[in-house]
Amino acid sequence: MNEKVQIVNGDYGPLPVMMNGLLLLGKSGLLEGALQKNESPYDFYNLNYTKPLLLFQGKVYHSVAKSLNMLGEDWGISNETGNYPGAWWLWPYTFFYQIPPMSTSPNGDLEVGLIMIGLFLVLLFLPVIPILNKIPKWVKVYRIIWRDWYKR
Repeated sequence: MNEKVQIVNGDYGPLPVMMNGLLLLGKSGLLEGALQKNESPYDFYNLNYTKPLLLFQGKVYHSVAKSLNMLGEDWGISNETGNYPGAWWLWPYTFFYQIPPMSTSPNGDLEVGLIMIGLFLVLLFLPVIPILNKIPKWVKVYRIIWRDWYKR
């Protein structure tokens, strides 16, 4: 716990002191919190991780992500920094990005967005689409949900 940042001899001003301070914060686990410090007393939840991500970008962040198995090869899981699971509601987007037309296309974002808009519109207008509105009657899921009522 007595390590210090090794710097080649030279006149670097306050750099050695600053780097050793960052090292101490990192060892104590307070570095990310110090970078995220919010000045507003009314903002209790700070979800902006831009500063820590910018500090740890490049090889450092990549090596940490690799050791935690959080690289982009695992589709369907949205990873976030902090104690949050990520945007779980975005899994359909991550799914469609793995399908070859969208995964190789330079317009993949547009294609996935249009697919998601189409799926949303089908879901929105499901009650008025002639054949699709009969699916709940055929599947009878409502009987499972209201099984207490149907027992009587």
